[in-house]
Amino acid sequence: MYSREEKTIFMKQTDQGIKVMSKGIYKIKGGEPAYQRKYQRNRRSTDKQFAQDHADRIFISYQIRREAKQETRTVGKATERFELMVGMKRKDVLEYLCETPEQLNGLLNGTYQIDHIVPLSWFKKNPTLTAYKHVWYNLRIIPSLQNQKKKNKIENEMIFTMITTRMKIDLVDDISIELMMSHKNGDDCSPALLS
Repeated sequence: MYSREEKTIFMKQTDQGIKVMSKGIYKIKGGEPAYQRKYQRNRRSTDKQFAQDHADRIFISYQIRREAKQETRTVGKATERFELMVGMKRKDVLEYLCETPEQLNGLLNGTYQIDHIVPLSWFKKNPTLTAYKHVWYNLRIIPSLQNQKKKNKIENEMIFTMITTRMKIDLVDDISIELMMSHKNGDDCSPALLS
């Protein structure tokens, strides 16, 4: 993925935040030390929700990179799944996320990553909003190193509040639409929709 020079530069940048043991116990691959990769692999095998979140993150990144590379294929299940998860078409999401050509190039070469503004771990405490984890307004593109340092922290409380409020409004709208549709079809308003 990286040329020899890019690897050296990338490793020098990550050495500031990661201790690399002289015995070679911790090797850097994509900025993550070996123990962190091992921990995540174990957690994915034991925690189903973590594994699903990981798969969704990879899926979204892959779909947006495909759009950035302008790989076109016919509309299929993956495209439909992406639109349901994110709430927009790939092209529109890419235009929204990439404000500069540097971000677009960085996304393709790995120096930039897609970040969730509201961390996925926050949704464990707020399961009613789980459907809005990957919506387009919760995504942004930031440098890889910044994303790795951020982990699952909330950087800006005001933006966090705005996004979570938007998610709650979307939830109320979705419930209202479901209630109207069930009423229109002559169904009783089920209490399951109201919970």
